[in-house]
Amino acid sequence: MKGAVIYVRVSSDDQIRRNSANLPTQIRKCNDLCEHKELEVLKVFSDEGKSGRTTDRPAFQKMMQFCRDPKNKGITVVVSDLSRLARNIEDQAATMTELARLKIKLHSIDEPMLDTTAAGRLSANLLGCINQYHSDSLSERVTYRMDAAVKAGRPISLAPLGYLNTRNNGAAHLIQDPDRAPLVRKAFELLSTGSYTKDDVLRMVTAMGLTTRKGVPLAKQSFHQMMVNPTYKGWVISRTRSVQVKGVHEAIIDESTFEAVQGVISGNGNHQVPHVMQNEDFPLRGFVRCARCDKPLTAGWSKGRSKLYGFYRCWTKGCGAVSIRKETLETHFVHVLAMMQPSAELLAQLPELVKTRWQKRNERAEAEKRQLTSRRTEQDTLNRKLIEKYVSGALSQGDFETLKRSITTELASIDAQLKALQEEQMTMQSLMEQAKMEVLELVKTWRESGIRQKQEIQTAIWEEGLRYSPALRFFEPANRSLMQGIRDWMNEEFEIGRGERI
Repeated sequence: MKGAVIYVRVSSDDQIRRNSANLPTQIRKCNDLCEHKELEVLKVFSDEGKSGRTTDRPAFQKMMQFCRDPKNKGITVVVSDLSRLARNIEDQAATMTELARLKIKLHSIDEPMLDTTAAGRLSANLLGCINQYHSDSLSERVTYRMDAAVKAGRPISLAPLGYLNTRNNGAAHLIQDPDRAPLVRKAFELLSTGSYTKDDVLRMVTAMGLTTRKGVPLAKQSFHQMMVNPTYKGWVISRTRSVQVKGVHEAIIDESTFEAVQGVISGNGNHQVPHVMQNEDFPLRGFVRCARCDKPLTAGWSKGRSKLYGFYRCWTKGCGAVSIRKETLETHFVHVLAMMQPSAELLAQLPELVKTRWQKRNERAEAEKRQLTSRRTEQDTLNRKLIEKYVSGALSQGDFETLKRSITTELASIDAQLKALQEEQMTMQSLMEQAKMEVLELVKTWRESGIRQKQEIQTAIWEEGLRYSPALRFFEPANRSLMQGIRDWMNEEFEIGRGERI
């Protein structure tokens, strides 16, 4: 009997399930043909879950290597149809040319007309074009659906370590893994300080119990990929990276911590930003955005020859369009705020507006409290685990002290934020009562307020924040509410001036 090898392939889970396209069906069809033509099946090569758009398939490469062995000259390669061999016209032509050169026949069960005649080669080329068109059009549809999912803020792939895949109202969704998310967060917090290398941090969180889903320690490359994955700061990105939006899932770490980690990884110390989100020195931090990249500005102190200078900056990689002194930016903001003085109609509605605003802010404050309380419980759990690992000998004295300091610092930060939330609720209650009795002077009130109240005033007027352009200052067309306010103000001034001339 003459010899033959069988090659089968499926590219998706759907094909694995379908009887008409699954591997057992393909193998049975090929075996029946070999039996009918009295061909001895020498070997079966099977690629499961592999696309035909490339020849980089393990079983395919093994099959071609088998065919190149001189002792296998004259055998037949049997496939159920030509699309199993390739869905790329160039790869199909190259494969068929090499098999012909090796004196090996190719037989497709569903396309028996393929041979070395002109008609056979034409049929093969036409089928190759059809198969590639089918693959290309399917790829376009999948890419479109994936981009649509990303635009809706939904994940499109396996949840990264620290998250779990789930479904919310039928749509894909991510939730935090209660076992791994705290350790992933701790890894970001430690690395963001710039005091430890990636190897140091990986060693510590591994000793604390961070593993892959298979229960093995993370490789260095996997840890690096985790540290640069924007999913952890609450973003989702399409595979082509052409779409990047805020996700609907809960972020494990805040954006400033993520950007600080990117600065540490890149080796650019200037990318490090403070971890504390509420900073009395920089009330516009996170509220003002870069007009070029639309990312929130960070802020910090830079050391001069004789004193410290405050700066608001855009540290987004590839942008960096904004770097402005604290005093200059805040002066610009105050000038704009001065134009937003309440009208008589607004003053009449002010008590009710403030009450509504207070109720909404109070709801957000309660949500923040719940989140912070959960974070505090998480730190307490980490602290207990830390002691257990140290007692068992899994942690060195140095790593124990490092992690202990980090947990203690985080607990102090959480407690401070909880206290600030409580004070804010009291402040807003007082502001609501005050608004019933006197006219609210925005500039004076903003200047004399604490960080929380300043932010309340800012977001009450411009809920989406302001975009700063070094060339245009605050007058950026994207600031719709700001531009409308300025237009209203100019119209009012124009009307007053015209009336006086009359």
